[in-house]
Parts: sequence; C-alpha cells; structure tokens
Amino acid sequence: MKQLEKARKYEELYKELFDRNSKVTTICLLLCGAFWVLKLYVLSEQCLILFFFSGGLYGVRRIHREYVQLGEYYLPDQLRTSSTCNKVLYKGNVIPVSRANVIDVWILVCCLGAATLLLWIECIFSKDIEGTPALIMFYGIVPVICLEYISGFRTVHRRLKRLTWKNFRYHIGWCNIGEKLPKQYKLGNCEITKENRIFFRTYYTVKTTKTNNIYKKVMYCRKEEINIGSTYVLYEICGVRYIQ
Repeated sequence: MKQLEKARKYEELYKELFDRNSKVTTICLLLCGAFWVLKLYVLSEQCLILFFFSGGLYGVRRIHREYVQLGEYYLPDQLRTSSTCNKVLYKGNVIPVSRANVIDVWILVCCLGAATLLLWIECIFSKDIEGTPALIMFYGIVPVICLEYISGFRTVHRRLKRLTWKNFRYHIGWCNIGEKLPKQYKLGNCEITKENRIFFRTYYTVKTTKTNNIYKKVMYCRKEEINIGSTYVLYEICGVRYIQ
C-alpha cells in the first residue's frame, strides 16, 4: 500500500511537470517563430535552444518515470540522490535517480550553456556561425535519450535474464501504475541432464530432484564454471528459467 501511495505521488508530480514542460516548449516555439518574423534572429535561435533543452528534459523525465516509478524495481542497486537532478528535473523534489540520469542532466546543462555562450559570442563579435548553437543543443539530446534507454534496458535485462515476447514491454518501460511486476519463483533443486547450444548461447536441460520434472532451454546465471555433476537451484521469472 505504501508503495502504491508513493507511485501515486510520483505520478502527480510527473503530470505537473509534464504539463509545465508542454507550456514551456509551446511558448518557446511560438516566440521562436515570432522573433524570426521580426528578423530578431538571435532571440529566435535562443528560443529554439530553450525549446530543445526543455524537450530533452521531457524525454529524460518520461523514460525515468517508465523505468523507476513502480517501486524502484528496475534500478535497485543504481539509484542515488542528486541535488542537480532534483533541481533541474523535479523542481527540488527528492527523487532517486540513476547514474545515467545524472550524466544526461549534465550533458543537457552543458549543451545549453555552450550553445547560449556561442550564440551571444556570435552576436557580439558578428561571427558567421548561423545555426551552430541550436545544432549543438539538438545533437546533445541524441546521446541523452540513447543513454537513458540503454541504461534502463540493461538493468531490466539483468533482472529478467533474457529478452522474450513475454517480457519485451518491461524492457522498454511499458508498465502501468499499480501493476504487479514479474517476480522470481524458486522451482527447486535440479540436476543438469543435457547441454545444447542455440546460436551464440548455451542452454541446459535439467531435471528437478524431488518431482523429476524436465525443463528445457534453461540458462546458467553464475560466474563460476558450470559443473555437470553438481546440484543447482532452478528459478523462473516471467517465463524465463535459469539456474544459480
């Protein structure tokens, strides 16, 4: 219940921030067009830079919400508190973020500072670098969004072990508030009976020691070298079976 209440409060904050973000981006885009018509090109490009910056923040918030809001399930060992992220992303509210979030926010802030500085240097010294500051801000968003998705995907993959059609939506953050997320189930002790290789991955066929049930396409998820004669513990999560 406490977890659902926490998720609800997060969702209310995200909704408030998304609404404000939509207003900011709309205003920036309208001002950009207005200044362009008035031939105030520097101010027009400055509004375009702010538009890209606001859009980048929106993307980071959106992806972060999809992966973390449901009880910090996806990033249990990576979440941290960052005053910079909380100020820039969450209006001072303390929300745990991942290392990727911290890097992304600093990329966006540095790109905003560099683009703005370059734009006004161009204006003051009459240098012909038209469009470059805005492009710096625009291309700064690309690694930010990529890093967010890669970080979330890798963390979920470590939890769910293998990408399948059953867990695909969890890998890309398609989950609802209050939804019961996949849990790990212990199926019992087992012994390996067969080893086979499919493409570039090795799978095993195992038999449980108590019930003698046979399970195929089982993954091995330990760092140590596997020993065929040993007994292992068989687990299942979201349709993926693995031994440890």
